[in-house]
Amino acid sequence: MKLIFSWLEDSEFIFPLCASDSSGKGGVSAVSCLLMDCGGQRYLSTIPWIDEGISRIIAVKNLELEHAYWSREAWGANIKNHHAKIYSLHDDSYFEVIGSHELMLILVAWKEFLCSGVQLKIQKEIEI
Repeated sequence: MKLIFSWLEDSEFIFPLCASDSSGKGGVSAVSCLLMDCGGQRYLSTIPWIDEGISRIIAVKNLELEHAYWSREAWGANIKNHHAKIYSLHDDSYFEVIGSHELMLILVAWKEFLCSGVQLKIQKEIEI
């Protein structure tokens, strides 16, 4: 899976974007939607939420939890030892299943992108 992180500037705000070459029903990438689900907060305010997702993946990997749920406003993840189902909280026919380790790598990369600061003309591409 290839993800491309970038920034979009509109008249009032700057938003982080994630595009993916992997998509499910209707061309929707559940991974991209999960990352961009900010819960109505500014992007830097989502860092603790991303950290929580990483912590839950680690807890499952270390067998402290059998599985974990992690969600925001519209998208969530059901994390198990070897895989994670990323899905819409409003329509469960929109989902993707990826490795739980891959989800952790994606969350770490997204966090690093957000923390690196806004660079409107720069895109970050990652291959998972």
